[in-house]
Amino acid sequence: MITEAQSKLFGRLFNYYNKSLFNGKLKDCLFNMDRKTGDYGFFTPERWSGLKNEVIHEINLNPRCLEWKPIEWHAVIVHNMVHSWQYDYGEPSRPGYHNKEFAQKSEEIGLFPSSNGQPGGKRTGQAVRHYFPSGGPFKKEFANLQKKDNKYKPLYGLGSPPAKKDKTGYLCPNCGTKMWGKPCMLDICSPCFELRIPQAGKAGKQAINKNYEMEQEAAKRVLELLREKWKKRYLLNIKEIQKSRNEARDEETAKLSKGKNKEVN
Repeated sequence: MITEAQSKLFGRLFNYYNKSLFNGKLKDCLFNMDRKTGDYGFFTPERWSGLKNEVIHEINLNPRCLEWKPIEWHAVIVHNMVHSWQYDYGEPSRPGYHNKEFAQKSEEIGLFPSSNGQPGGKRTGQAVRHYFPSGGPFKKEFANLQKKDNKYKPLYGLGSPPAKKDKTGYLCPNCGTKMWGKPCMLDICSPCFELRIPQAGKAGKQAINKNYEMEQEAAKRVLELLREKWKKRYLLNIKEIQKSRNEARDEETAKLSKGKNKEVN
């Protein structure tokens, strides 16, 4: 039966990499397929309950990733096995975030996290890819596995591939704070009242085109008008505050003068 063969494959892979890369320390995980998310795979802790009331984690794979080269979708599985290790034995950050501990454990087993999938990319972040240099534990164990167990190739899902998370960084020219968002987005830094500027890079270049530049100029003009109104209101409020303070000071001065006059009389 196809379902049984597919399930057994993932079970064999999990057990093999658990033994060879994690010394058999990982708890059992249940594999699931999920094509709705934009991710190629993700780890969800404590999603199932076993017959002995033990809690079981879950690893989800997007069916489309199974049409990649075997080493690439094997890496997706091992990547999420690192999440499982960190949940039970380490200190994970918020869900889905890859912190320094995650990066260190991944590199230890030969799966190097990188923001661009290449050496030199950022090791940490909410979304990271990975590369696996020759001679690393993961690549060695994958090669050994191909010699031992290459009988069954998994089915892969049809349909639309996961959506690419195309984000652009926007930097405030005044305070330097950075925000991430979709290309061609107009974002305003609230404290500075300045329009954030899209940063250089692949996504940043996509965000800069003629229409977007026109929108930016229009937004800048609107900000200037709003800034002038804000300044007028601010100055008006300052004048009102100063007026109130002067009135209060005059009242206190008058009271003190009356008190002194009574003492003299």
